[in-house]
Amino acid sequence: MKIIFTFKISQKNNNLRALYYIKKNLGVGSVVEDKDGMAHFLVRDKTTLIKIVLPIFDINPLLTRKEFSYIQFKKCLAISGSSALTQEDKINLIEEEKAKKCPDTFIPSK
Repeated sequence: MKIIFTFKISQKNNNLRALYYIKKNLGVGSVVEDKDGMAHFLVRDKTTLIKIVLPIFDINPLLTRKEFSYIQFKKCLAISGSSALTQEDKINLIEEEKAKKCPDTFIPSK
């Protein structure tokens, strides 16, 4: 089984320019449109996620419960890159992390 990480920002097609603006300024990713009138900015390369996307959210923390999802995503990405774990161990740990729900007591860092 292969582990694939995806960072995605979605907008309605009438906001397509915003997604291309993000793509242009980051210099990475792709913009795709789907049949439901939505468009998505996607980044799937692990190195790009680690070097370009994660630092944005480390410097500018999310101010909502979405921060919990970001922390999970970052943990899972770190697990996937661990050379001390087997592929099976990585998958099991990632599945455990994904199963965690945001507690009602969660407070964003800022």
